[in-house]
Amino acid sequence: MMKKSLVVLVLFTLVAGNLFAEYNFSFYGRGVFTPLAFSAEDSSVSAATTTYDNASRPRIGFSLIANNNANTIGINAVFNWDGRLEDAASLVGENAHIWVKPLGVFSGRDIGEIVKFTIGRFEINDLRGNIGAAEFAAWLTPDGSKDEDGVFTRFKAFNGFHFTLKPLDWWESPWNGLMLLGAVGSNIGGERAILNIVGWNALDVYRAGQYAIGYRLPDIGLARVQFIGNNRATFLQNYPFRRNSEVLHLAEGLSTNQDSDVVEFAFLYDGLEGLKIELGAKIPLKFTVDLPNYTYYPGIYMNYPYATGSLNGADTVHIQNPYMAVIGASYRWSDFNILGRLDISFGGEIEHEGVRDITYGNGFGFMITADYRLSPFRVGFDAAFNYHGFDKVKTAYREENIGERANDIATSERSDFGIAPWVALDIGGGVIKAGVAMMFPSSERWNHVPPIKAGDDGWRQKYSGDPIISFPISVTYNF
Repeated sequence: MMKKSLVVLVLFTLVAGNLFAEYNFSFYGRGVFTPLAFSAEDSSVSAATTTYDNASRPRIGFSLIANNNANTIGINAVFNWDGRLEDAASLVGENAHIWVKPLGVFSGRDIGEIVKFTIGRFEINDLRGNIGAAEFAAWLTPDGSKDEDGVFTRFKAFNGFHFTLKPLDWWESPWNGLMLLGAVGSNIGGERAILNIVGWNALDVYRAGQYAIGYRLPDIGLARVQFIGNNRATFLQNYPFRRNSEVLHLAEGLSTNQDSDVVEFAFLYDGLEGLKIELGAKIPLKFTVDLPNYTYYPGIYMNYPYATGSLNGADTVHIQNPYMAVIGASYRWSDFNILGRLDISFGGEIEHEGVRDITYGNGFGFMITADYRLSPFRVGFDAAFNYHGFDKVKTAYREENIGERANDIATSERSDFGIAPWVALDIGGGVIKAGVAMMFPSSERWNHVPPIKAGDDGWRQKYSGDPIISFPISVTYNF
């Protein structure tokens, strides 16, 4: 499969000059080698891993951007190899789409940029947050650090439609920076609508979309607000050609907010050179589900999550995911750069009528990174701290903190921090970075995985609670 993909790419490159008036390639990737990591009596080595997510693989990637002479139609395609030889789909990156500016055909009129729509796989960052985690800071606590989506979520779909309207773009004024954006995902499998119509409702798909307004204030900053619809499972009682009723998803890939409809607000101030200050807020809307809904409550009691209980559909659960607020700032002055960010969460709760109520503990996380250039080197320091208060459970018999009993070996309260001094060498189109990453978890952590044999409960210990010291060496290229 990989050889065939490369052949197609070579053939495409040979004829691209005739098909497109303008095209270019760019290249980006990262790999990390950790020669040693240790914690108490345990130690490990990891080769060619990455820091862009939690997966143990490097990223070797490049992108192709092309458009016609009139700049009215084009493509954006990203190709990655992430070390998954068994998965040919991994060659397709975050963008593989066609874009069109239909009003551009009307020459002599300044309306070409008013309308743009995209079809395919996309990540569109026009309104996304600007203040995100530095590389090593992203793995200094068990919960990690927030990315730019934590401020304001970008538009993302694996298979969808996106539009951008700039209704004032024709106006020769610095006050013309109004943007209207929206996106929806495809039906399951991407079939034609007429082949996927029985048992469906188009309104459900549009409700699961993402819609935003942004406005650029001259010499001040960017204000934006958006609604992201839920991506909850839809229980289709009479879906055709199925032996049993199944839980199916609408608009897969457009939502990452744990089932709630969410309203987001953000404001970026960038009116002074070198300074960015960003505020963001996420307001998840409360929703109600009837079981079966395989949702687990927060917190771990005796290393097991609280399940929602009955599977007969008779129980009702009311869910309020935590509210979130973010403030971040970055400042660059000459050869010195500093970035800091504070994330706060509060107000989350789950009401399971007649069974138990769960209240999420409030939490906050702080991250700071600073570096100074001593050409061709940069020396820096990352630090991060996360705190999460006790999750509480209330039943008809008692109210208590989860994990506070004497026989609990795991707790819902945690306060973790980490630090990482580092040095980077700029080598022209690439960076070599090495440091010492020190994580100090306040308690052990467990992950749940699919059981592999009878009697296996699926729980695996991820962190023991002991400090973890690692020595990562990363190589990043971008040209």
